[in-house]
Amino acid sequence: MHFGEAPIAEILDIRGFNLNAILELDPEFLEDISHEHHDEVDSFVYRTSKAFDGEKLEQFLGGMIQVYGPDLLRYKGVLWMKGNPNRVVFQGVHMMMGGDTGKPWAKNDKKESVMVFIGKSLPKDLFVAGLEQCLAGAK
Repeated sequence: MHFGEAPIAEILDIRGFNLNAILELDPEFLEDISHEHHDEVDSFVYRTSKAFDGEKLEQFLGGMIQVYGPDLLRYKGVLWMKGNPNRVVFQGVHMMMGGDTGKPWAKNDKKESVMVFIGKSLPKDLFVAGLEQCLAGAK
């Protein structure tokens, strides 16, 4: 496999956790109720039908990752970038973020960006306001 040439089905494979397989190994897996829930872990989705300015978005996300990286458990999305005929797929864990070119936008596709952030006590309002400033044409 060459960098950037991985089948999307391999990358987004949902077979990573198979409940039946774990139950075969540990039949009491679902009966253990001694775990703790952390109320500060939350998620939010940012969705827009406007294109992003790639340079602004990279600077903003880079800064947010520097400040909130330890609390960013997972983030990912499919982005519409101004001037790019392809989708941009990005994902990250804590302070490690990466992106790649996705499939081209078809003529009849509804272009939009969808981003998901999962983390501990993340300032959603700050993220949303910053992302709004990264849209093409935003001042």
